[in-house]
Amino acid sequence: MKRDGERHGERLGEREAALADEARLCASVLRLAAEVRQALVEDLAHFPMVEARRRFLADPDVAGALPDVAIARMKSELEAGAPVARDRVIEGLSDDALWLSGTACPPGEGRSFEEHPRLWGALQPVEVLVGEVLRRHGLAIPQDDPVRYRMPMRFIGRRYLPGLAEKYWVLIEDLRQVRQRLAELDRARMRDMLGRRWDEA
Repeated sequence: MKRDGERHGERLGEREAALADEARLCASVLRLAAEVRQALVEDLAHFPMVEARRRFLADPDVAGALPDVAIARMKSELEAGAPVARDRVIEGLSDDALWLSGTACPPGEGRSFEEHPRLWGALQPVEVLVGEVLRRHGLAIPQDDPVRYRMPMRFIGRRYLPGLAEKYWVLIEDLRQVRQRLAELDRARMRDMLGRRWDEA
């Protein structure tokens, strides 16, 4: 039968190993986050114009009544606003704690960053830009079809976001398990300490 001191030493060793695993997983998540940001920098620059064009073509009654000068002004506003909105998105996605907070999300399919609402919510600046410009020029945004930047299901340069999303959720699940193990070890350490206090009082 193991003595209390031996058990305590083993748990300390386990805790050190779990802390090392936690640090390794956190570093992996943040390296992946940098890859995602690099892909989005490229794609977000094009999204406002692509989305506005799609909606312009989908509303022929209003679009047909717009003079060419108004269309040119709309495109100019989108071109001017896109870099600003993109930079705000990238700034929001530069928060390390936001990427690591995926452990608080309920387990899902693990195939999209959209499964992390706070993380994907950082994309709002580009959505807001498109919505504001379209409304300003009389193009309606249907309630059942809000402006949304959906995760691209294609390669952006050499990066494939669906693959990065799957890798992210695997890392997050591993991180969640390591943190659960750390919590268990901390509870066991507390029980040991309380037991010693009881026995020695």
